Amino acid sequence: MTQITAAEVKGWFGTRKRPSDDQCAEIAKKLTRFRRLPIVKKGRARKTEAKHSTEPVDTLLAAIPDYLRLYERTGASDSQKIIKELGVALTRARPIIQFPLGPGERQTPQQRPRTKPWHLPSVLIGNIIAEALVMSGHAKAGLSHRSAVVGAVHHALAQKGYGDIANAAISAHLKRRADKHGGLGRPDTSEMKKFKAAFRAQVRA
Repeated sequence: MTQITAAEVKGWFGTRKRPSDDQCAEIAKKLTRFRRLPIVKKGRARKTEAKHSTEPVDTLLAAIPDYLRLYERTGASDSQKIIKELGVALTRARPIIQFPLGPGERQTPQQRPRTKPWHLPSVLIGNIIAEALVMSGHAKAGLSHRSAVVGAVHHALAQKGYGDIANAAISAHLKRRADKHGGLGRPDTSEMKKFKAAFRAQVRA
């Protein structure tokens, strides 16, 4: 079991808004008990990404609002215009990337978006972090790649052995989840079972 301390959790938030010391201790306690799942058997090579995955596009789209705010603050109007045009182009290109032959194209198992081992854990950890922030008197936590929630989830995933997942990828996944469910929401037992089954099927494939 990986021991996570309150001091570590506090450090994840830096100088940004962060939970109270008591809530940091509670987060550390919950994450220390958090069991890494699913376990991937050693020696099994992972498949390459699905041919029609839109995750790289989603990652870029998730980062655009932050870049626009940055260039607005710095007065870099040319850069801001380019980023806006990029956002429009990516939005238009996304369905073409997902369905190269048109929206009626039937997806094979190899073409469907792949479930990644950190997807569900990031939602579970995100809920722990977001609740702690609210309990500490902070407003509803954002999910941008620079947000306190995403930054803390990034560190927690690394500590639990899921690797160095990019903040933009975490942000894109949590935003998709929030858009679909009207908020992060706690995964129910059925969703947990589906996640495990989908991931194990990919490992065996």
